[in-house]
Amino acid sequence: MEQLKHRCAGCGEIIIDTPVRSGQFTECPKCGARSQVLVAATNPEGANSDSSTGFGGSPLRMRATYEDRPDRKDVSDAADEARRRHKRVVIFRMVGGVIGLMVVAAVLLTFKLRSRKSTIPPDGTWLPQPVVKAPKSLRDFKVGVFSVNWQRDSGVAVVSGDIENVSENLHRDITVTLELLDAQGTKVGTVDGFTTELQEHDIWHVVARTSNTNAFSARFSSIKEGP
Repeated sequence: MEQLKHRCAGCGEIIIDTPVRSGQFTECPKCGARSQVLVAATNPEGANSDSSTGFGGSPLRMRATYEDRPDRKDVSDAADEARRRHKRVVIFRMVGGVIGLMVVAAVLLTFKLRSRKSTIPPDGTWLPQPVVKAPKSLRDFKVGVFSVNWQRDSGVAVVSGDIENVSENLHRDITVTLELLDAQGTKVGTVDGFTTELQEHDIWHVVARTSNTNAFSARFSSIKEGP
């Protein structure tokens, strides 16, 4: 049986067919392109790849068309769509990362500004402000606890305790009066302490003596300052 050989217009593959299919379209088994032979001819085995010889040595004329296979087109469209989808995902992730970094930077900047603002004085200045002294009063003194300690074989008791000046004021010629109490808490006398001055934020350790044998404890009574 005679064979008809012609070359695929799509990939160059040699297609073998019968002369009865002359004028029909033949699909290339390799690339899927469709080729049409217009004149039936026999192509000897030794014919070159560029032309074929028909009956009586006449050249074989061929016309070919190329059409994509539908299944290959679907695969190509799906691949393109997958690439586009991947590109969109990458772009969204990049945009999301940039937005996240901007949010973190804004939060850190806000925190830093608030911390810096909290160190600024309310009046907006960095210069130390002068301390305004309050008027002198008895509230400038913080009175501690007083105690009575008898000395052996002397007949004299030492009454002592602390008074602190918690103000910015200087006090002079201060006299403190302490009440002496017996063992039942009954007042049995008084004793005074004196100091020439008590500077600001200083502590006066009051020491007074009494020979009242009934004195068991002492408590603060009053304090006054000289003119």
